[in-house]
Amino acid sequence: MALARARRERNMLAVVFLDLDRFKTINDSFGHETGDKLLASVAERLGRGHREQDTVARLAGDEFVFLFEGLHSEEDLSPLLDRIRSLFDRPFDLAGVTVSVECSLGASFYPGDGGNPQSLLDAADRAMYAEKAMKRGRRGEASA
Repeated sequence: MALARARRERNMLAVVFLDLDRFKTINDSFGHETGDKLLASVAERLGRGHREQDTVARLAGDEFVFLFEGLHSEEDLSPLLDRIRSLFDRPFDLAGVTVSVECSLGASFYPGDGGNPQSLLDAADRAMYAEKAMKRGRRGEASA
């Protein structure tokens, strides 16, 4: 439906893949119950942190996906990504356990990165993993 609308209106749309950084470490350190509470809290923040016309869904595990419609250029996405990242500025208070977490984001755009949902998801997933790898590289350089 969103792709058909973007084609018809000659607009871009973006698919953004979000993955929580070091979620396994949080689960291992604080337990799965805390990990589950964190996922619920992240979902709640993400649900409040986007435009009304956008869609956000939990895909699996600690992965979420956004669909941003009505974009006129790739630059239109930048403030939306900044808003998502800002949702992680505050720690999460999970019934007595305070957890700070960051996220990695990757974006793909219709029509440039694909013309069907799977190709857009795959491209956004690859972009997200590229960001994750870049972050790991920066942490390695900083500690060397």
